[in-house]
Amino acid sequence: AVGAVTFFTGVLFLICGSGLFPVQEVLDYCPFVVFGGFLAGTGVLLLNFGFNLLVPEFTSVFDFGSTGICLLFTWSAGRLVLAPFLGAVAVFFIDRWGLAPSRMSTFILPLAMFLLAAGFYVVLAISGVTLEEARADGWLFATEIPKEIDFYKVWTQRDMSKVRWEKIFSVSFFSGVVKSFLIGLLTLTQNIFGTKKETGLDVNVDNELRLHGWISIIGGALGSLPGCIVMGFSCTAKKLGISSSSRAFPACLVFFSLLFFVFGSFIIAVTPKMVVGLLLIWLGFVFSCYWLYDAIGKVPIAEHLVVFVMTVVDVTMDSGVMIVIGLFASFLLTVKAMAAMPPCTRVQSLAMYCQVTGLGALPTKSRSDVRRLLPEFFMLEKFGNETLIITVRDTYFTTCAQLSKKLSPYLEERTIRTLVFDMSGQLSVGVHFLNTMAEFSSLSRSHDFSIILAAVHPDISRSFADFGAHLQKCSHEDCGNARFVCSVKPGRLYIIPAMKHSHSVPGVLPLASALELAEELTLLRHPVEKQPPGLLACRPAAVRAAIREAG
Repeated sequence: AVGAVTFFTGVLFLICGSGLFPVQEVLDYCPFVVFGGFLAGTGVLLLNFGFNLLVPEFTSVFDFGSTGICLLFTWSAGRLVLAPFLGAVAVFFIDRWGLAPSRMSTFILPLAMFLLAAGFYVVLAISGVTLEEARADGWLFATEIPKEIDFYKVWTQRDMSKVRWEKIFSVSFFSGVVKSFLIGLLTLTQNIFGTKKETGLDVNVDNELRLHGWISIIGGALGSLPGCIVMGFSCTAKKLGISSSSRAFPACLVFFSLLFFVFGSFIIAVTPKMVVGLLLIWLGFVFSCYWLYDAIGKVPIAEHLVVFVMTVVDVTMDSGVMIVIGLFASFLLTVKAMAAMPPCTRVQSLAMYCQVTGLGALPTKSRSDVRRLLPEFFMLEKFGNETLIITVRDTYFTTCAQLSKKLSPYLEERTIRTLVFDMSGQLSVGVHFLNTMAEFSSLSRSHDFSIILAAVHPDISRSFADFGAHLQKCSHEDCGNARFVCSVKPGRLYIIPAMKHSHSVPGVLPLASALELAEELTLLRHPVEKQPPGLLACRPAAVRAAIREAG
């Protein structure tokens, strides 16, 4: 069953890496702080693994009791930890401060491991302690030197007639496959990003997923456990100066892997635990140092706190909970940052003075290109601040919440009587914007103001219609028609469609038409007492007709 789980997990990895799922895009858009928390958590876990390898009673660096940090300061544990810890610290700072010549920097880690192993056996030789005595004292792994080569014992004969196939082809089995896949996908993507971050390599995520799928399929066919690529191998190889384009490296890797597979029991039996401990502790320093120390003062305190919390959760719980908490915390930080941004990129009014504040952009005066007689001009100057023309930054929920919060008081006090939204450049809107417009529409019935949306894309119009909004499409000619202006009522959204062609008369552009309609509504609310003779000749329809006749 274990091999079958690994096999089918590999199949899912192959499908996922085929390009049908946007894993690369999801990885690119995942908050950076989440990956920072993963790297820092991985570093602390490696420190735990290193100390626990040297002292099996050790629990965690976050445990300050008798089985945690305090245990390392006792003689029984300190004598096992001191040498590999100091060696890891020395390697870390020699590389960090550039104390070694550039030609020797790639040999610092293997040289430290070799000197530690050599020093261990020199001390054994001088003191006369045997290997088994050192093993019993905790210096070597609890693996006796085998009397013969026994690598072939990993394969045992199987009786396929004894397999209970109903247990394999069941809901619980495939549920286990999906869980194995999801955990592997999460771990794999985090390791891929960590490798990119630490080594600077250009990694193709889909290719790595396919490679991981084939490894799992082959391993499952041979009965192996599910596994995943570990970034520690890549980072260690990078530290040793191994080029990613080297052709000799894969051959050497295969050779030494086979060598370890055949003689692994012998190698483990004679390798001091302090050598492996030095490597794990060094990797722990490398992964955790940047986000837990170097980032102090370089990243916002809130993001640094998220990384620290993720690190603690990763060590005390598991990586799945850590990722969920990191994503949720990043979501809250993103909402806070978006809420601090101004909701509008442009704010305009028909008059020089605008009473609305807090929308971000400084209000400016804007008018249509329709010629107005002097009495109408003065009337628009006096009451033009009742019209607000805004261009929203976006239509996300944070922007919509700000618009509702900031505009509602002015609308309820009837300070704003005409609200114009310039939708230029918006190709679609979400349900938050649709709901906000529905709230404004409902509010307009009781507080008597008009809502105009200019340059509305056809997809946005369909979204409003599907949402059940009360729409009233108006053409560019309707905006200057006295009968249409008189029919404008609260509770409706008046939509001026976007232009289909870029070659259009400037006077009939959607925003200009919306400004013209807003001007007409203002003059309707505040009519000029005496209409001078010839005023009708200056109405917009006549002006547009003249423009069209002129070509």
